[in-house]
Amino acid sequence: MSNNSGGKKGLHPVAWVGIGCGVFVVIGIIAVVMVIGWGTRKVKEVAQDFEANPQKAAAEMVVRLTPELEQVSTDDAAGTMTIRMKDTGEEVTLDYQDIADGRFTVTTADGTTTVDGSGGNVTTTTPDGGTTVLGGGGLEKMPKWFDLPAGLTGWQSLMHSVKQGKVSAMLKAESTKPLDEMAAALKASLEAKGFEETANMSVGGARSMSYANKAEGKTVSLSMTKEGGKDFVLFTLTER
Repeated sequence: MSNNSGGKKGLHPVAWVGIGCGVFVVIGIIAVVMVIGWGTRKVKEVAQDFEANPQKAAAEMVVRLTPELEQVSTDDAAGTMTIRMKDTGEEVTLDYQDIADGRFTVTTADGTTTVDGSGGNVTTTTPDGGTTVLGGGGLEKMPKWFDLPAGLTGWQSLMHSVKQGKVSAMLKAESTKPLDEMAAALKASLEAKGFEETANMSVGGARSMSYANKAEGKTVSLSMTKEGGKDFVLFTLTER
C-alpha cells in the first residue's frame, strides 16, 4: 500500500460550499453539515473546527463527501487520519494536509484508488472505474432521473459520482421563489415520480426534507437555508 502527495494545492473544501465567490460562507457549512449527517448541533462546531484546525476540518469534510472513503481515526498530535476504502476494507494513514489538498493514492491487491486535486476539482478514481468529482460544473451534473420545478438558478455542483452506471450528486442553487413555495413544488414533483417523504424538519431557520423511491433505489435529500436575504436549496441525490 502506498500514498503520495504533491506540492501544488487543490481547491480547498471550504470553496466547494461557497456561494460562488470561492470563499467560506456559513450557508455552505449549514447545508453540507445537515446533509452529510453530522446533525444541526454540529454547525457551530464545524465552523470552529475550521478556525482551530483547518487542515483536520478540511480533511474530515473531504472524507465525508467522498463515498469511497470512511474515516477510522485521527491523531491530532501527528496530524494524521486513518481512512478505510469501503470497497476493500483496506486502511491507510495520511497527513491531514494531504487529504485536504486532495493529492494521494492508495494501492491494494484490488488496484489503485487515486485522489487528485491538481486540476482545481478533487477527483477520486477507484479500481472498478468509478469516479467521484468534488466541485466543478453546474446543472449539467444533475442526474437525468431527477425532474426540477421552475424557479431555481445559479447552479453549482459540489459532488458528482458515477459507480457501476449509477449516478449520485450534490448540487446547490438559489431559489427565486419563497422556500415554502419551493418546498411544496419539490414535494409534488418527487411524489409524482413515486418518491415518499421520509423526513421533514426545520431547525434554526434551516429546513431539511428527505424522500425515497425504494423500488428504484433512489433517495433525495433537500436542505433549504437563507443567506443575505436570498434563499438557497442544497440537493443530495443518491442512486444505489
